[in-house]
Amino acid sequence: MTRSCLKISTLMLLAAISSLYFPWVAVATADPKAAPSPDVKEANIVDIREDLKRLEARINALSVKVKFDGFNTDGSHPDIRAHLTNVESSTVERSGRGRLEIDGQTFRINDGKAVIRPSKQMSTNDGVLLRSVSGITSLSAGLILKSPGSLGGWTVNPFEMTTLFHGSPVSEIISKRNGKIVGRVEHDGHDVVVIQTDTLTNNGIDWSSRFLIDPALKNAVVRRCQLIRFPPSEKWMELDVIDCHDHREVATGVWLPSRVEIRTASPTEENARTGSKPRLAWEWNGRIENWVVNPPVTDSLFVLEFPPGAVVEDQVKGRVDTIPPLEDKPRPMPSDSLVGKPAPAFPEGATWINGEPLTWQSLGGKIVILDFFAEWCGPCRKDYPQLSRLHGERGANGLTVVGIHPPGSKSEAIKKVIDEFHLDYPVCVDVAIDEKSKGWGKLYRQFKIDLIPHAVAVDGRGMIVASGRLDDVIAKASELVKGR
Repeated sequence: MTRSCLKISTLMLLAAISSLYFPWVAVATADPKAAPSPDVKEANIVDIREDLKRLEARINALSVKVKFDGFNTDGSHPDIRAHLTNVESSTVERSGRGRLEIDGQTFRINDGKAVIRPSKQMSTNDGVLLRSVSGITSLSAGLILKSPGSLGGWTVNPFEMTTLFHGSPVSEIISKRNGKIVGRVEHDGHDVVVIQTDTLTNNGIDWSSRFLIDPALKNAVVRRCQLIRFPPSEKWMELDVIDCHDHREVATGVWLPSRVEIRTASPTEENARTGSKPRLAWEWNGRIENWVVNPPVTDSLFVLEFPPGAVVEDQVKGRVDTIPPLEDKPRPMPSDSLVGKPAPAFPEGATWINGEPLTWQSLGGKIVILDFFAEWCGPCRKDYPQLSRLHGERGANGLTVVGIHPPGSKSEAIKKVIDEFHLDYPVCVDVAIDEKSKGWGKLYRQFKIDLIPHAVAVDGRGMIVASGRLDDVIAKASELVKGR
């Protein structure tokens, strides 16, 4: 490999890594060709830059699902292509926090051939640490490392299809690198403005960025391209391209693509000298099912819990851990002894949130799921989405959810969790056993709860029928509903 090829490979790697750093509305069906088409001759760089800044300021987070179809190559076998498909669902904040789920394919080279295998991946970034788990048929290999803003296997950050390029706002690139309008071309039937930045020279290689801006789409960036040139040649070649098509107005003045083409080439000095076409190293064609702009995200979205049995390489602590498997049989709980007995009454003097005080008499005939939780309980947060859905579908599933919170927390802290996870069902805040006690509370003691999260099912007669993990308790309660 020549010295120039080595330089290109290194810079391509840096560009690829940097591209990983980076209001809930469904996609509208407006036809972009019906949008007003201002005369591009009147376009000026100042107006374009200001429009881009306004758009960048409006989008704080994005959620999207993309179906990618294309090919990839192995760096050590550049002539062997593997045709792959991926379905990627991601939510990312402008701040760098994000969550990614991939269900698709990967490959390895065996005897000179690409062997394609199924692949799954889930990654989160809380702004400091990247946590990722992947596998062929199950999620079994975990990784923890410091990598602000990265989600590892991301094909393309959603912001790279909207307001960023290689991790930087497009308006900032145009401003800092003195971008100028250099021409006009057609893109998706629209006359668009071509902006190119001043040349940067690094180790004798020239670099520039080129953007296509569509005035008919509120100056949306419809194509991004990294250019490279090998002096004395004056010919610019495309290194990587993000080409966006079929834009839809997903929010007022926000036009985003429903189809995207992504390509990475490997241009060399020989290509520049002979005029030959650079080798295409990577190509994806993506169909975007929906955009959600500024989704209401919670901190829990960026938390990844490794599944039982996963082997996790923690590069921060410098160790490898195996997540213990779940026990085949849950350990006996004191509360198990209450199954088949009447449920203890809700305590007098308890504080109720989301409703008036309840009694078993007022709940007569209903099958009830009691969720024992606390606002400070981390593991409890895993159950909240399921409980919220359960309550929302109560008319169909026949189940009534009631939350039981121990005493001692400020009401503001409890309500914060309730609001964050949309827990709209009644919540009973237990009363202390006595003024000096800092234990679980009267109802917790009566139900013999010493570990949370914990769930209990009570039938229509007020009898306890199940106690333990939420999934198991819901299954038992659902059986009772079906048996009616």
